[in-house]
Amino acid sequence: MVEKNRNMKSDNNNELTKTLLSIDDDAPEDLGGVYARQGFAYQDDVAAHFLIEMLKNEELTEVRCETNEDITNIWVRNNNRIAEYVQVKAEHLDQLWTISPLAQRKSSTIKPSGVGTSILEKNFSWDKYIEDSLFRIVTCRQVSNELKPLTYSRDAAIRNQEGNNDAVRDKLQIKLSDFRSEKGNGIEYWVENAEWLVLDDNNIQDINKTKLNINLHQLGIEVNPEKLNEIYDALRTLVKEKAELGRKDWKDKKITKAYLIEYIKNANDPFPDKSKSEKLEKKILAAGLDNTYVKTAREQQREYLKNKRESRYFTHEKTSNIDTAILSRLHGLRSSLDSGELSDSPGEFYNRCLKEIKQAGKNASAFDSDLANAYYEGCMHEVTSRCMHRYKKITS
Repeated sequence: MVEKNRNMKSDNNNELTKTLLSIDDDAPEDLGGVYARQGFAYQDDVAAHFLIEMLKNEELTEVRCETNEDITNIWVRNNNRIAEYVQVKAEHLDQLWTISPLAQRKSSTIKPSGVGTSILEKNFSWDKYIEDSLFRIVTCRQVSNELKPLTYSRDAAIRNQEGNNDAVRDKLQIKLSDFRSEKGNGIEYWVENAEWLVLDDNNIQDINKTKLNINLHQLGIEVNPEKLNEIYDALRTLVKEKAELGRKDWKDKKITKAYLIEYIKNANDPFPDKSKSEKLEKKILAAGLDNTYVKTAREQQREYLKNKRESRYFTHEKTSNIDTAILSRLHGLRSSLDSGELSDSPGEFYNRCLKEIKQAGKNASAFDSDLANAYYEGCMHEVTSRCMHRYKKITS
């Protein structure tokens, strides 16, 4: 969260300020991360973390994916726009994060001195726009004591107690000398305006989902656990698609709060004014299938509900196990579709779902017959009618 009373005055003078561009008007020169996003799942979870924060925090107004930094957050405080440059590091170091890897330079033929190549310098290099700057490093590994002050909020009293910020600054200056940003700010400015966030990659999704559920409730959007998983997967799909947009579409890589809320509402229920039967029809037709499939799906849905009430084929416990197994299988399939692991067309995906849920139902019930298969398919269509499944990849 952006602090209420911090002084973010830059060292740059008024003449320099007049020549600075806004971050909104300068197309990023290097989008290298866009083309090397294999295995960027942790970064997508981190971006989702900030989207979820934006749902409740009035000061966070935009999240941008792979534009300037890995993630760029736009905050508004007292009518002043502030850009926060977030660098995400998913590396599992064999030690805690220390000053050394943060400030380590790498020499090359292009930069023999290595100046500007360290993690800190790359992050600090974005301090070149007219907006005030904040900086954040996100890691899945904890920090050592020498970086501990940066894990507290920027305005926390402990940052200035016993010279904690000063100690970090002094050690960084030994490594990086008098490196300055394009706005003329020195290492002390980065230290004062930087924050280090540790998000364990083993539980980041669980933490995000818990916060998402709370924030959705505050927005009046009530969801069950299965729908919560679907919405969270949709958020990860959204940030992935935004991140993968190229340079010519760089202005479309931002996600505003208004856009995010509409996106979530659509993921939760794309047809809020339709009945369950109408929703099922819409989704079947959207898969490119005709009314024959719609009629069959509705009949199977009705039979499923009737059989479940009367327990004609399975005990109550057995039906519960079957429903859970089918829900789980559908969630896995939908996640694979949204992530790009599956490249099925809507019709192909519908067919895949039919085959997969029959196997899931069989595994849960030990029954394999036409009547049992009709029950499994009816369950899938009931789930679809409640907007807990779809046959088209979600898009931004």
